[in-house]
Amino acid sequence: MAEIARAHTLILKMGADTSKDLARGLRELADELDRGELTVGCTGSPSVGATYSYRICPEQTHDKYFADLEASLKAARGKSGEAVKP
Repeated sequence: MAEIARAHTLILKMGADTSKDLARGLRELADELDRGELTVGCTGSPSVGATYSYRICPEQTHDKYFADLEASLKAARGKSGEAVKP
């Protein structure tokens, strides 16, 4: 089954010493995304570090995403004959 994804996808692995450090790291990453500066990379400080991959699929639309999802679920139902669990 092909991967079904939204137009904007972020894969992130972030670790921190405290929840406050983690929240600060997430805010900083969100600010970079908002400024259009986020792509693929890593970032870090003494108390937080992350690796990330941000992908944009411009041909994916909201309607196409749900059409692809429905087609995938329909195909999965056809193979097993049972309802597909989310």
